[in-house]
Amino acid sequence: MGPLETAHVIGRRVCDDAVWHAGSCSWMGATPSPTGTLMAPPATTAALGPDLYSGTAGVGLFLAYLHALTGDPASLRTARGALHHALGAVEMVPAARRLSLFTGTLGITLCAARAGRVIGDEDVAATASRIAATLNEPGVSGHDLISGAAGAICGFLALATELEDARYAERAHEIARGLLAGPCRLSLSGMAHGHAGVVHALLEIDAGGSNAPVIAAAARAAEHEGRLFDSRTGNWSDLREMTARELGDVGATSAMAWCHGAPGVLLSRRSAAGRLGPEEDRRKEAAARCVERWVRAALNTRPGNLSLCHGLTGNAECLWDGTGSLAARGLAEDVAALAWEEYGRTGAAWPCGTPAGETPSLMLGLAGVGLFHLRLEDPSIPSALAPGAGVLRR
Repeated sequence: MGPLETAHVIGRRVCDDAVWHAGSCSWMGATPSPTGTLMAPPATTAALGPDLYSGTAGVGLFLAYLHALTGDPASLRTARGALHHALGAVEMVPAARRLSLFTGTLGITLCAARAGRVIGDEDVAATASRIAATLNEPGVSGHDLISGAAGAICGFLALATELEDARYAERAHEIARGLLAGPCRLSLSGMAHGHAGVVHALLEIDAGGSNAPVIAAAARAAEHEGRLFDSRTGNWSDLREMTARELGDVGATSAMAWCHGAPGVLLSRRSAAGRLGPEEDRRKEAAARCVERWVRAALNTRPGNLSLCHGLTGNAECLWDGTGSLAARGLAEDVAALAWEEYGRTGAAWPCGTPAGETPSLMLGLAGVGLFHLRLEDPSIPSALAPGAGVLRR
């Protein structure tokens, strides 16, 4: 079974589970609890919110691409319902998260603009455009990719292309200038909450490599993150407080995920060759070897988690996109084949990035696994893991 057929199976499962009301739809799904820890993250089951990371905007985006590649009418109908739910809930997003890419209004707007274009829904696209015009806050809280400045840079760059409006590229540059004006107050590694997300955003803002201050700032962020690099393993130490508390030794463990650890760091450096210095090039090569070993080992066991954020599909995609090698593409195809045999063919529950079972969301669940398969079918589909890539730049 090919990746498109597997994505279609996942899409049917998502569509069948939708809960409808007045033309909008959402889902019940496993949601991580804020009281969780790294080693034992409890989860609750709740209605999905509107955001990109774990809400209806991300699910709608997956279903829009699925319809575009298959013509499936159920995917089209459910994509519209999910996007209507997300756009209708924008006013409920806290003010502090309006410029958040993964957890706020900016991400919802980007998903709706992109999905509206993909499915040819002018109403969805127009609503997204109207909301985007209101995203004029002067500053961003924090520096990270999930909710802070790095994510806002990538989100506005992507909006510039989706809405064909260079003003949003200028917003991205404004936020980047703010990021350069002061120290980057991050202490973790990885794409979600660490310096890798900042490196990725700065490399995106200066794709041509002509802005020396931007490249210098990216190099500083990479070097700060490099202090956590363990050359023996090719991975970066995980300094989250919960790790230190549970394992009793800060730096005693390393995560292996897009959000924390070598996969996300590798992906953030995909366009960094020769731009951040020879030491960073060596770290990238070591990270690629580390992630490849992990993916190969995971293929020999029943995967406990297939999610994009911290599961097997996410790590395989980081390796594939981070290196661009044919071998990495082959491993991603092997992951897709394993997913079909273990879950698609059998109808078993898909292992998601929460301990309480399936969730339809993009970064933790079925929509993300489906998007991984769609990107194998059509690599021109933008990656959720490397936001802003390939967008309009000055």
